[in-house]
Amino acid sequence: MADWKITHRTLTLLLLLLSLAATAKKRAVYITMGQSNAEGRETIDKLPHELRQGYRHLRFANIRENSLWKFGERQLLEDRTWSFQDIVNGLIDRTAKQDFYAIKCTYGGTAIALHQTNPWIPTWNASVEYLDTARAYRGHEADGKAYKIGNSLALAFAEGFATLVAGELSHLKDGYEVKAILWHQGESDRKAGSQYYRNLATLIAYFRDTIFHVTGDKRTRHLPVIIGTVSHLSRQYNAEVEAAQLRLDHEDSNLHLIDMSQAELKADQLHFDSLSTVQLGRKMFDKLVEIGSLK
Repeated sequence: MADWKITHRTLTLLLLLLSLAATAKKRAVYITMGQSNAEGRETIDKLPHELRQGYRHLRFANIRENSLWKFGERQLLEDRTWSFQDIVNGLIDRTAKQDFYAIKCTYGGTAIALHQTNPWIPTWNASVEYLDTARAYRGHEADGKAYKIGNSLALAFAEGFATLVAGELSHLKDGYEVKAILWHQGESDRKAGSQYYRNLATLIAYFRDTIFHVTGDKRTRHLPVIIGTVSHLSRQYNAEVEAAQLRLDHEDSNLHLIDMSQAELKADQLHFDSLSTVQLGRKMFDKLVEIGSLK
C-alpha cells in the first residue's frame, strides 16, 4: 500500500504554521474540481487503511452528486472509487483542531473547449459568449443523454457554491475562508490543445471571480490554484495542454503546478493507480503547507 503519511519536513513546517495561527478560528474551505482523475478512479479495495477509519473534522459536499447541496460526512466506503482529494482531506484531518470543509465538483471525460466529447457530456467552458446562454448542469434525464437543466459545470459550481455558503458557511460563528482550488483536468482537451491556455486562464478567472462575489473576500481574487499535470504515460496526454499549464504556472504567482509526468496509471492508460493517487494527494497537501494555506 502506498505511503500517504505526512513527511517530517512538511510536518515541521505545518506545526510552525499552526502555532503562528493558534488564534485563527475561521473554518478552512478547500475546493476540488476537474475530470476523472479528480473524481477518482482507483477502486475502494485499494484505499489506504488509515482512511477506512473515516474523518474526525471533515465536512464534505459533492456539488455534482448532491442536488440538495448540503455538507455532510464523506462516506468513503460507500463509494466505488476514491481520489487524491480524499488523501488531501485525510492529511488535513490528522492535524486539524477544528472542522474544515471540502467541496467537490467533478465529472469524468469533461473538456473546457466546446464540442470535444459526446454531446451529453457537460463542459467546463467559461467564455462569456457561452455562459450568456448556458444553464447549470443539474444531472441527466433517465436516458442519460438529455440534460435536466443545462450542461455548464462552471455554472453548476457557481450555483452550488453559493448555496453551500448561504446554507451553512455564512452561518458559522467564527466565519470561513476559502483556501485553495485543487484541479486536475486536460485529457479531454487533447484535440484542442492550442486553445487550452486561453480556456484554462478564463476558467480560473471565472472561479476566482465567482468565489469573490459570493464571499466578498478580496483575497479570493488571487486564490491559490494547485494543478496536477497529466501523466506522459496517458494515451490522452497532449504536450500543448502541458505547455499551457506550464505557461500559466510561470505567469500566475498564485498558480502552482504539481508534476505528475511520470505517474503510473491503471491498465486503462488513463487513470492514476493507487500509488499515483496517493502521491498527487501528498504533493498537493505539501503545497498547501508550503504556501500557507493550512494556517
